Amino acid sequence: MIMLQFFLVLPHDARYENQGGDVIDCDFFRDLDLNSLIALVAVYEEGNVSRAACRLHLTQPAVSNKLAVLRCLLDDQLFVRSAKGVTPTTELTVMMAKIIPALELIEGVLKCSQTKV
Repeated sequence: MIMLQFFLVLPHDARYENQGGDVIDCDFFRDLDLNSLIALVAVYEEGNVSRAACRLHLTQPAVSNKLAVLRCLLDDQLFVRSAKGVTPTTELTVMMAKIIPALELIEGVLKCSQTKV
């Protein structure tokens, strides 16, 4: 399970050019909490907000609030509710194919740096 917690504090209208020359929009990341992405992955994998909340040791409203922020940020409803739980939208399914490996990469980099300390 991926568990990360940190916040980015960035100046207004900040832009960062990485080594590949790509420009990263820091304003976008100002509103992004990695724990919200962790909650998104849990709901995606569990297919149920309550089970995801239990897995993350959070309340169901806390996970729902994280999803609400992501809905606005990503401009997608993310999941369709049903009696059995939630089903990801097509757009979310496409995004998750990149989000999950990205979070695993971040976790691996951070864990690797911890072993060097």
